[in-house]
Formats: sequence, structure tokens, C-alpha cells
Amino acid sequence: MKRTSFFILFLTIVTSCYLNAQLFTGGTIGFSTSGGNYDYGAGEQDKTSYLDLNFAPMAGYFLSDNLAAGLRILASIDRSSTPPFTEGGDKTINTETTVGFLPFVRYYAAHFNKFSVFGQAQAGVAIGSEKTKTGSTETEGPKTTEFDFNVFPGVALEVGDHVMLEAQINLFGFGFSSETEKDGDNKDKTNSFNFGFSMDNIATSGAISIGAIYIF
Repeated sequence: MKRTSFFILFLTIVTSCYLNAQLFTGGTIGFSTSGGNYDYGAGEQDKTSYLDLNFAPMAGYFLSDNLAAGLRILASIDRSSTPPFTEGGDKTINTETTVGFLPFVRYYAAHFNKFSVFGQAQAGVAIGSEKTKTGSTETEGPKTTEFDFNVFPGVALEVGDHVMLEAQINLFGFGFSSETEKDGDNKDKTNSFNFGFSMDNIATSGAISIGAIYIF
């Protein structure tokens, strides 16, 4: 009986959280290309062309006025096409793909009317692969796996009933990452740790990243 009562209480709490939660969404999508040619007067030579596609949607819940949780999905494709160095040769196409998942938890420590200050902790994994194709010959490149954990502060400003502007402040940060690159039987592992507080670049665009979320 006690187990049944505990389960009913737990289910009631979880259901209440979801019913009172507010869904929000945001993220980024980017597409860029570049290329061109050299004109030598007697002829033209194509430059290496690049195609980059980045897709990082994000969705989450406001579980309360001060607590939010969500997930960001990371996907990117970077492709370069290098023309042959000799006439009649084959061009070389290099493709790098990355897929990752980044769950996060955010706590709003203070609210001042429509302005608020929050701290965010996030941990994720990203898997990347690379391949190169020259003519009909295709070569698999190294595969990478990266784990990241980061904590940083930020500020938010409500600019409407459904839109909130956000700024990630890079003056203070704490993080850890571990990247493993595997090429056949060879493994190259790199661990990184960062912690710091800096006032040197407060006036530069590198100190603050501004984005927005839409609240349903």
C-alpha cells in the first residue's frame, strides 16, 4: 500500500510539472558557400569551393519561474571541392559531417521586471566523420568523438509575450572536454579543462553572444 501511495504521489508531481511547464524553442541554422577563379590573362583557374551547412535547433521547458531544461541537436556538413592541378585530372571533394546532442539545465537566479540573470550547465556528445573522394577513389578519414561539459552565466530580456532575448556572457566560464580521434587502429585523445574570469574583452563582440527564444 505504501509503495502504491508513493507511486501515485510521484506520478502526480511529474504530471503537474508537465502541465505547468512552458515550452520554448530556438536555435540556429546557417548556410554559406564560397568560390571563384583566378584570371591569369591567358586563361582561368577555378578556386577551391566551400559549402557549409549548420543546423542546431533547441527546445526546452520552463518547469517553474526559475528552472528550465532542454535539449539542443547539433548537425553540420562542411564540404570543399578542389579543382585538379593538371588538365584532365580529377577534382578532390572533402566532406566532414558532425552530429551531436546537448542537454542543458538553466536556473534563473534573479528577476528584475522583464530582465533576468541565469546560469546554465550543459553536457553533450558530438560524433564526426570525414571522407575524401578523388575521381572514383574514396578514402575514409579519421572519426572523432567529443564529450563536453560547460557552465556559464547569461542574461535575458522579455521583449514580448512570446519572445525573450538572451545573451551568453563569456566573462566567466567553467568547462571540460574530451575528444578522441580514431584513424584505423590509431587513437588520439585530447582532454581540455578551462576555468577563468576575464574583464579584458568586455567591450568586444567576443564577450557576449546574443540570441532569442520563442515561448509558446
